[in-house]
Amino acid sequence: MSRTVVVGAGVVGLACALALRKRGDDVMVLDKGEPGGGCSRGNTGWVVPSFSTPLPEPGLVWRSLRWMFRADSPLYIAPSAAPKLALWLWRFWRHCNAADYLSGVAALAAANATTMELYDALLRDGVRFEMHRNGLLFVFLSEQSQREALDDLQVLVRYGYRMPELLMGRELRAFEPALAENVKVGLWLETERHVRPETLSAGLVDRLQTLGVEIRAGVEVLRAAGGKGRLRALRTADTELAADRFVLAAGAWSGLLARALGCPLPVQAGKGTASRSQRRVARWCAGPCISARPTWPSPRSMEASGSQGRWSFRGSTSGWMGAGLWASERRCSDISAWRRRRSTEAPSGWGCGRSRRTGSP
Repeated sequence: MSRTVVVGAGVVGLACALALRKRGDDVMVLDKGEPGGGCSRGNTGWVVPSFSTPLPEPGLVWRSLRWMFRADSPLYIAPSAAPKLALWLWRFWRHCNAADYLSGVAALAAANATTMELYDALLRDGVRFEMHRNGLLFVFLSEQSQREALDDLQVLVRYGYRMPELLMGRELRAFEPALAENVKVGLWLETERHVRPETLSAGLVDRLQTLGVEIRAGVEVLRAAGGKGRLRALRTADTELAADRFVLAAGAWSGLLARALGCPLPVQAGKGTASRSQRRVARWCAGPCISARPTWPSPRSMEASGSQGRWSFRGSTSGWMGAGLWASERRCSDISAWRRRRSTEAPSGWGCGRSRRTGSP
């Protein structure tokens, strides 16, 4: 029996561990925090293959130049971090072209072709979590924002995805009476789903432990051990863990850890925020903040996340601002698609609510 060590006990790492264990591997999962913490706990839980488009896209360069020094913008780059991020930003902006974008769309569409089936397979396999199949309504404060989102969706039609239903005026208010008057238009995606993220992580942990997988919390990987260009073990503060193969699924820390292990990846740390209402079942999120290394988001970006409830829903601001506020690190890539072999047994990617992420584990 081969031995595999998975670094990272978020949804991606746990799903990989489950797929490997079902293949017969002896699997160990390590995490510097608690299993299911970070982005896997506080994200919006969207399962949205229809919004699976790359973060680098045509036209983003000029928009990002206007955004990058605003802490409450869709893309914020801390000025103090800009010099350290120069090379990564250059690579990112180089991929903001039509050819790379369409290549990335094709790769993500292929990776997400069986996303819903794989979620159903998790339930059949005994992973218990909360999932809703009643579609998702995306609302917009301007028709321009809606048109930009619709452009993304139209690109995916060639891969078999359905166009959403457009809702406006009285029809939109009848569909969701709680929406504020300044919400102009909505897009209804009937086939999309959402999960309660913390239940998915907990369900994967329970299933893995039932299958005899060891999950070690509070264990930080410091460096690699090996020779002749081959990784043979991971060194922590207390011990050295040998294995036949290793899976790196450390989220925002993956870039830094990969460099320490001698296999650099084009992953940059980012920060994301999300909020949930205490009065109704609703979650929303703010755009990524790119930083030199994983750190806590600024108070201004956290406030921007909470204020989305006030902008979009009727009623007073109480119960929206700061209700269930969450912030954590997230990973960002400077390329349009990962060049990797995809498992056919584990759901593909995990997102944090941005339309440029799959939102599926």
